[in-house]
Amino acid sequence: IYAGSASNEALISPSGDGQALTPTNFNAEIVGRYGSADIKPTNLADGCAYVQKSQRKLREMNLFHDPVTTKSVLLNRRADHVTFPEVIDLATSNLPYPSLYALKSNGNIAAMSFDRDTAEKTQGFYEVELG
Repeated sequence: IYAGSASNEALISPSGDGQALTPTNFNAEIVGRYGSADIKPTNLADGCAYVQKSQRKLREMNLFHDPVTTKSVLLNRRADHVTFPEVIDLATSNLPYPSLYALKSNGNIAAMSFDRDTAEKTQGFYEVELG
């Protein structure tokens, strides 16, 4: 289970492999110190997407298998302008291609389409102006 707060992100798991997660059998490992906004995260491919506490940065929490580690990756590193003025909600779709949608406070949508099934792991941002 991933958990976010205003100051960090954590991976909550059972204390040992193959065990059940219970109130007395858990381990909380801090995997990021970016902080998250009070906006519901959404599933994104094999991980989850969330809004950083500034409400301008979109991040993905994911388990990477080489080496086995959990990271919080900045998604809009090269497109920070698309989240201006601020993000207020998130949604995803998988068809016709995987996409992340970020509703902004001005009513427009910042969208990211991506393909994680190729070696290039391509992604691109665009803005949808409504009205």
